[in-house]
Order: sequence, then structure tokens, then C-alpha cells
Amino acid sequence: MATPARPKTVPTGAEYLTETNQWAEGPRVGGKRHGRWRFWRKAGSLQEESDYQQDVEHGRSVRYHPDGSISAEQRVEQGRAVELMLHLTDKPTDELNPELPPVIRRIHMRYEDGWQSFIQFLGEAGQPLTLAGKPAPARPASLPEDTYLTDEADAWKTGLFDGQGGFKGLHRHWTLQGEPVVVRYHSEKRMTVGSRSPDFQPDGNPLIHAATEGDTAAVEALLSLGFGHEPGAALHAALEGPPELAKRLLALPPGEPFHPLDEDTRPERPKQLPTEAVWVPARKQWIAGRMDREQGPVGTWKLWKLTGEDADGELEGSLQVVEFQGGRPRWQCDYWGPDEGGEKEEEAWFDETGRRVRRRRYDQPEGFSEVESLPSGESIARWGKLPERIWQEERSNAQDELVSVRCFDDEGRLRTELLPAEGRGRAFDEHGTVVAEGGADGEELSGRWTLHPAGAKGTELDVDGLALVATADVGTLLPLIAQLQASPVPPFLKKAMGVKWEDFDSYFGLDPEQVPNLLRIIALDHPAAVQHGLDALSNDLYHQGTVSELAGPVLPFLCAIAANLQNEAALGRLLSFLAEVGTRDYDLDAANTLKKAFRQRKGNKPAQAAKALEKADLEPAHGPFLLALVDTVEAWVRLAGHANPKVSEAAMYLLGLTDDARAASALCTRLTGPASSELHQDAARLLSLHPATDASRAALERALGSEDAHVRGEAAMSWLRLHLPKNDRAVAVLVEQVKEGHTEPAVVLTLLPSSERARHLGSLLQALSEADPSSVFGVARAALAVAFAEGGDDELSSAQREVLQTLVGNESFWGLNVNAAEVLDEVGLPTRRTGVEALLRGEEADEADGDGEIFTAASGLDGPSVDSFREEEDA
Repeated sequence: MATPARPKTVPTGAEYLTETNQWAEGPRVGGKRHGRWRFWRKAGSLQEESDYQQDVEHGRSVRYHPDGSISAEQRVEQGRAVELMLHLTDKPTDELNPELPPVIRRIHMRYEDGWQSFIQFLGEAGQPLTLAGKPAPARPASLPEDTYLTDEADAWKTGLFDGQGGFKGLHRHWTLQGEPVVVRYHSEKRMTVGSRSPDFQPDGNPLIHAATEGDTAAVEALLSLGFGHEPGAALHAALEGPPELAKRLLALPPGEPFHPLDEDTRPERPKQLPTEAVWVPARKQWIAGRMDREQGPVGTWKLWKLTGEDADGELEGSLQVVEFQGGRPRWQCDYWGPDEGGEKEEEAWFDETGRRVRRRRYDQPEGFSEVESLPSGESIARWGKLPERIWQEERSNAQDELVSVRCFDDEGRLRTELLPAEGRGRAFDEHGTVVAEGGADGEELSGRWTLHPAGAKGTELDVDGLALVATADVGTLLPLIAQLQASPVPPFLKKAMGVKWEDFDSYFGLDPEQVPNLLRIIALDHPAAVQHGLDALSNDLYHQGTVSELAGPVLPFLCAIAANLQNEAALGRLLSFLAEVGTRDYDLDAANTLKKAFRQRKGNKPAQAAKALEKADLEPAHGPFLLALVDTVEAWVRLAGHANPKVSEAAMYLLGLTDDARAASALCTRLTGPASSELHQDAARLLSLHPATDASRAALERALGSEDAHVRGEAAMSWLRLHLPKNDRAVAVLVEQVKEGHTEPAVVLTLLPSSERARHLGSLLQALSEADPSSVFGVARAALAVAFAEGGDDELSSAQREVLQTLVGNESFWGLNVNAAEVLDEVGLPTRRTGVEALLRGEEADEADGDGEIFTAASGLDGPSVDSFREEEDA
């Protein structure tokens, strides 16, 4: 780039800086800027005068607007701003000139370690102003010199900030009159708050936070403010802060806390807790533990985080137990409940320095995962099953790079080992003999593998494209895959070899080339093969109750495979997956929604079935699947009679999903024939997914007289789902089940047709008066649907009055007032108990929020949806 012509105002000795489009002049020492330098704009006006030391800005700097007036005055130390006075202008400028009220002419700022520590807005005469341009209040003499006004000018504060929403270290806030109200401490990913103001909720203890960050100055400032005297501060510091701080707080003389605990809001110690338990508001926990002045925390500590009591007066919440030795934690265990006998959530072990060396999370009821941290910086992650059965172990180096993957069988024997850094892996038999070895890439097998069968010549196979990952079954899978690669494609999968799998989207980007290989592996009729194939496919087909585009062509092939499998373990796994997908996680209402849409198809081709589902705003991929279920119905009929209950139960669900008279007939046969209670229940339940016939009505009627209450209940619910006539017997069964606390029967009662509702009101009222929290909302909906079917008039009918009086008298209904409000609002009624009582008295309901009212709610009490089973008049 050519140097521009030098303006007359620029000295002849000035050099042109192409990187900044400026002229510059100043002394150099050893080729580096050193001393006072001046910089001119390209057009020739003076822009900056700054001091330099060895090419680093250091000293005083002045910048100028194009008209020659001062733009900024700045003190700089080793390249960092220390103090800045910004001068604003009304004239055109290329300098920093923020848009502020015109009365603001200057902005004074100070900096510390690269963070801004002070800001003040000034008028023409240097008078302090607010950000809005109003006269600033006088700073109380008691406040530190570096105190500045908040942007809203409603408080004074100190603390470091960056102007982009970032904060660092200790921040203190005072009222305009100088009373301290809020203290915050900021680190990179955390903020703690101490507050005397009702507008700011306390959160943690800033003193302990500052101590963990090693901020000695902030610790001393916070101690002077009373944070060492916060309730339970020493206990809190023992758990989260350095041990030295806990011991120091224990030795403090009595003093006033920054935020004295209000006796009116201090929770009363539950009688179930020991008398030594102390309420620590900063942790929102009750803590019982012993402190030693020399060692700090010692012995066993218990920490309770309570949420209330259940109906029997038992505490609800969680418990943490910590073992201390020499002032350091050595073991910690978190329980799901408030007692040590409850289920464990997490467990941790520590070395003598207090460093956590192992952490285990429990996956109820028997699984766990853990990470062991080694002194070298390496770590070992393990997955297993209680008691202490490890099934996989992964070792990583200090750079978090995977070093090895080891998989074990049920007896704890090493069966597979991959060494990604070396690019190799091995599989072992139960005696520890190597039976296969080959390439490894991360946790996956790759490239060529060689089998070493006893007494036979080694066989080589290519494992790429098979999605093989490290499991204990690798040694079992590889010979099966070798057999697969040497065998022809099964007839029922030949079409799969010609599908353009890349045309179909999946959820997590499954390699389309793997699909036919995985289908062939599943067809090997071996539990390990089916497990591997489904592990690799399932999440890309079905995720969170929805199916992907890829599921459309894959699921029919899985149906064909299932119809040809013989191994009962393999069958059970595959059939269960198909049933889970077809029912959207065993949701009867969802399954019925799919089948109703499927029945609207204009033909029996996959595209026609997909279009029917799409027209109902459902995933088209379900269409080909439901069509395939019809094509393989004889297999489901056969497998529903299988001796293995896992196979027969899944097959029963597939019979429910299959839109074919043969499937319905098979369910009737299973319901009336010899079978377990579970299969009879399944048959009665799944008949509701088929149109009612004389045969299904006869089978359900017979089941209504069963000695098995569970079978009677399922038959009664299907009777109402199918809207069969003469429902008195079914209603009686459901009312009895509601009285026993079952939720689903209460929901199904809302399916009563409008012509029948009034006749059953007495039964519903009886059930409503006795319903507990698990069923009261379902039966309340049913009773309200009867009484308020036509809406509410100005004057309550006798039926409406009976329902509301029964509701008012049921404490279970009002115990969860958010749930109750939702049910009442659905029919346009007052949502609070006082409002319903006023309505019964003929007065106007007052729905204003009650002072101090506690809102309570619970999920899962509404029961399963039955919307797809409603007749058109109720839909």
C-alpha cells in the first residue's frame, strides 16, 4: 500500500503506520518506542499523545477529537489503564463518545488489574450526575472513596466489573443513606449473596466463597461485616471452606451477624432430628456435627435438607453423612431420603489431604457409575452393578485421553480389552485365553480382526461398518459375525440390501451403510447379537416417544426378523422394543391414537399407511410399521402363547397394536383361556385397542366376574373405553378400585357417556368422598363432568351442589391446591376452597390471592390420558 501524501500539520520526521492509518512520531531506543509519542489521523489532525517504555504504553495519555478538543485523559501502567477521564462532544468525532443525556460532559473511570473499579458521570462544571443526567446524591462520609452509584442511582456500591455484565471479587452495596444492605462475592462461575434487603435473596456465604478463592483482603472485610457470625458459619466453613477458616470462626468472640436470623422465619427443629442439629440458612440445611478447636471438624456429621412431612408425619427430604478425620473429609454419602437406611444417591471417598479420590453415583435399584482420580492425574471410570460387580472400566491419562477400555462378565472375568493409544484390542474366553484380536479406535473395534478358535486355523474378518463397541460379548459376537459374512442373506432381509438408506434421516446421524449389517446381526438369533443390533439402532429409530424417518423402513424388517427368531432371550428383547415403540412407552392412549389414524388409510401399501398417519399430524413412519404388524399377525398369535412371560407379554402388546380381526380374536382367547393373571390383565387391557365385537364383549363380561381384582379392573376400564352398553357392573368395579386409591380407574370414569353420567352420580359421589390424593383428582373430574356437563347457571342445581359439597369436605382434594385449582378451572369454577364455599352460599367468589397461602402441587396424579377413547360428543 502506497504511503499517502503527508499533511502539512504532520512533522516531516513522522512515519506512516499502515496498520492503524496514522502518522506517528517519537523516540525509539533499540528500535522500540520509548518516551513521548504523538499520533495524527491520516487527514492530519492530532489524535493521541502517549508515553511509552520499551514499546509498552506507560504513563500519561491524551486523545483528541477531530476538532482539537480533548477526547480522553488516561493514566496507564505497563499497558493497562489505571484511570480514565472521557470528554464527550456534540460535534462529529471518531473517538469513543457514548450516547448519554446531553447534560453529561465527562465520565470518570478507574481500573484495577484490568477490571473497572469506579465510574462517575460529571456535568460541565464537574458536578456529579446520575446515568440519567439528574443531580447525584451526596456520598455519605462513612463510605469508602471508591464507592460509586449504581446505574439506577438507587444504591452505592464498590466492586470490580467489566461493563459487559461480568463481575469479580467482593461487591458491597449501601443504601443512599449509607446503610449496608447487600454483599456479593463473584468468582468465574459462581456468586454468593449476603442480604439485609427483602429485594435480594441470600444465597450461600460470601466469606466462605472468598476464602476458597484465596482472597485474603475480602476475607478480612467480610469478617469485619459479621459474616463469621452468620448462623452455623463455622459448620458451613468446615464443609465448604478451608479448615483454617472453620477453626478461626470457631474461636471468634461473640458478635453480630451481617443478617440476623429473624425468629419469626427460623424453622422449628423437627422432633425427629437430634437436639444438636443447627439450622444453617446459607445452606438451607439442618446440620449436626462436632468441631474441635485444634483439628476443626471431627467424627460423623449429618446434614438434612427437608421438604416437609408425609401423611404419616415422617420427614421428607434428603440426608448427607460426612466422616471427618483430622479436620478433613474422608467419606461422604448422600441418601435419597432423610434416613441412613434409605437408598444411596451418591458416595465419595477422600485422601488424607481432603482430595476426592473416588466418586460413585447410584442408578437405582442396583446400578452405579464411579470415577477414581489417581495422584498421577489419571482417572478410571467404572460402571457396574451392586454388590461391587464391575462390567466396564475406562482408564484415561492426565490429558483426559482414553488409554484403555476393559469389559468384564458376570463373574468378574476380563472378556474384552481395547487399547486405543496402541490401536489394538483383544477378546478373551472365560479362562483368560485370547480368542480374538484386532484394531481399535476409541471405544470401537475397527479394521481387521483375527479369531483364534481352539484347535482351528485363525479366521479373519472386517468389522468396519458393524458399529461394534467394547462389551463383554465381543468374543461371542465375532464368531457369529464371521458366520454371517460367510452365509447368504436371509430371504426376509433381501429387500433390505437394496434400500437407499442414505435417503432417510435418523436422530443421531447413524451411518446408513451400517443399517443392513445391523439388521443381519439382529437376525442371527442370538441374545448378544440382538442386544448389539438394537443398542446401535434404537436411539436413531425411537427417541423420547417419537420415531425418526429411518424407522419407517427399518421397523417392518424388524417385524420380519422377530417372526423368524427362535431364541427366547433374543425374542424377548426384540419384541419388547417393538412393543415399546408401537405404544410410545406403553401408553395405551397414544397407541389408540396411532391405530385410529391408521384405520383411515386408503389402501394397504406402505405409502398409503404413511399418508394416513401424516394426515393426522402423526409421524408417517408409524404407518409402514403398523402395516407390517398386520402382515406378521400369525407370528404374534403364536408368540402370545410362548412359555417365556417376557416373550408372551410383548407379543400380547403387538396383538393389541395389530389392526386385524385375528389379533382381536387371539386376545379374546387369551383372556378366556388358562393363563397367568398378568396375561389376563394384558388381554383385557389391550382389547380396548380393537373395535368392540360380540366376542370381545363376551370375553370382557366374563372377566368382569373374575375372582382376580386386577383382571376385573382391566376389564371394567376396557368396557368403558369401548363404550359398551349396560355398564353398571363395570362402573361398580371401577368405583371400588378408586376407593382403594387407584388413579387410572378414576380417569376412565370420565369416559361415561353423557346419557349415562347422571345415573352414576351417586356412585361417583361415594367414591369422591373417600378418594385419597392418588385418585381424588381423577374422580373429581368425572363427577364434575356429570354435574357441569352443560356448564353452570346462575343458580346451582341439586346435582351440582352435591358434587361441590363433597369436594369441599374432601381434605385430600385441597391438600394439593394447585392440582385442585386446575381441575376446577376446567369447568369454569372458582379455583380456591373459599371461592367454592362462597358459591355454595350463593355469594360472589373472591379469587384474590390469600395472604401467606402456600401453594402445593404434585405431578403424576392426573393418571394416564384417555382422550383418544372419548366419543365425539365428549372429545
